[in-house]
Amino acid sequence: MLRSIFHPRTISIALLALLPVAFVIAALTVFGQFFTQNLVFMPHVRPTFYAGMAGLTVGSVALVLAAVRLIRDRRSWWAAVSRLESWWLLHLWAYGFLAAAIVAGLCFEALFQNVVLTGTVFMGLYLAIHGVLVLTLVYAPESLSRPPRLLRPVDRVLSIVVGVIFVVEFGMTLHSQLFFTMVYWNESQASQQYIEQQMLLDNVYLGHKFNKNHFYDKEFVANSDGDFIINSITGSFGLGMVPLPYNFTSVAERELRAALKNDPAVGRVEVQNMGLPSAELHDLIRVYNNVSKPLHPDLTIYAAFLTNDLHVVEPEALRHSYYQNWRLYKFIDKLVSPYQQATPRIKIEHPLRLNSLRDVRMDGEGAPAVPDYVLDPSKEKPTLPEDVFIRRELQRLVVCQPERNNIQGIYDMYLDALKQLWTEARPNFIVVFIPDELQVNDELWNKLMSMVDDPSQFVRDYPQKRVGEFCKRNGIPYLDLLPALREAQKKQHAYHLRDTHWNAWGNEVAGKAIAKKVLELEGWREAPPSETRNGASASSTQ
Repeated sequence: MLRSIFHPRTISIALLALLPVAFVIAALTVFGQFFTQNLVFMPHVRPTFYAGMAGLTVGSVALVLAAVRLIRDRRSWWAAVSRLESWWLLHLWAYGFLAAAIVAGLCFEALFQNVVLTGTVFMGLYLAIHGVLVLTLVYAPESLSRPPRLLRPVDRVLSIVVGVIFVVEFGMTLHSQLFFTMVYWNESQASQQYIEQQMLLDNVYLGHKFNKNHFYDKEFVANSDGDFIINSITGSFGLGMVPLPYNFTSVAERELRAALKNDPAVGRVEVQNMGLPSAELHDLIRVYNNVSKPLHPDLTIYAAFLTNDLHVVEPEALRHSYYQNWRLYKFIDKLVSPYQQATPRIKIEHPLRLNSLRDVRMDGEGAPAVPDYVLDPSKEKPTLPEDVFIRRELQRLVVCQPERNNIQGIYDMYLDALKQLWTEARPNFIVVFIPDELQVNDELWNKLMSMVDDPSQFVRDYPQKRVGEFCKRNGIPYLDLLPALREAQKKQHAYHLRDTHWNAWGNEVAGKAIAKKVLELEGWREAPPSETRNGASASSTQ
């Protein structure tokens, strides 16, 4: 059975059959997915399209010529391929495939890390190489009988190297699927995307500028004698839908300044906003180690949007399409490359005016204008269409389903990541649980429950309970904002309309609750700068 599978005729037929399959995939990529991309700022778009078309041209010519040859003289060809070496045919195919993958990988960064653009390069090049291999196999099969004598040692070495790489990659992939680790994590695509968004907005969002570290706040300050510095690390809630003075970090800062203004031992009070939209917990650990920690904060806050953050720390998909996604590459890259602040992949000469986000400009006199919806929530315009918003909330609902397949594995991976962050930042660390709107808005929850098969499977507060229990067991201080937000929702809605982020009212409630919790923590006054000024030894009460 095994001998028949690896017979040279079987391998030859398989190589011939792969050609039309590759042609169809390349055509779908070039004429289908390619034109669905937002290519406005992506460089090298036209050459990429030409590469795809060149591959399709070679592939189509190979298909026609191979078909003509086989129709005219398939018997002599059938006899000729039986004398070939199966292993050499497989090696030639593998070398062609790897060559296309390496070239596409080299283009990965230049093509904006866009999967469709890079895939177009890969499919175009692979189709051209495979087309040449098929033409050679059909018209000159004797030339593929075995490798030239001088190439045989090279072939053996390459075979061993490729085999070792695959075995090591398999082991590293298995490790990354079972355990949270930072050893394969160096560059941050979230940081790149965030900086590029800022460039599109001309570095101004709702009337306030991003700082030189590319976060939505005034310039960060390092700790010194008498200061009380708090760094808030979070995802998109650090940006949200309100101007900077209305963000929960600014609210907490004002509350703390008011409470400590008569304390002679306290000088500056700063709550520094290190929010990074679309960040995974890997990214936030990098933010802590490379941006927050060097400033020696008295306290680090990790504001965790649980229903979202649990998903983004889910074990990575087995993405090996480009070598930059391989664990082995990431591991080596981290060893040889020091941390560097992310740099944009685009050049923008004329910033865009994106909806109302950039329209509220610095007016040069006093404070920037405040959008009307901030002061009057009835004027909020929905961020998302209703079907998109509901679909997103249904996706997040799965973390409230404790009996769902694999959900506990996702929780375990997230909690491993949280423990890593706690280990890096302790004892000056507190986790703040940010609830999802579906946990606060009864009307939204009831609507979602009407759309699921069995509402009894869902526990609305489960993320807070599960992560809270973990924090208690490990002595990690935490604050659950869910009770405060539910109480606030009774007065007026706390989330921007169909957005999942807080409006000004939600930010105010959250900021005041955080400030109150911080004032209850013990130990931050006793940690002088000479002893890292890195924070409070807080109790682990809710």
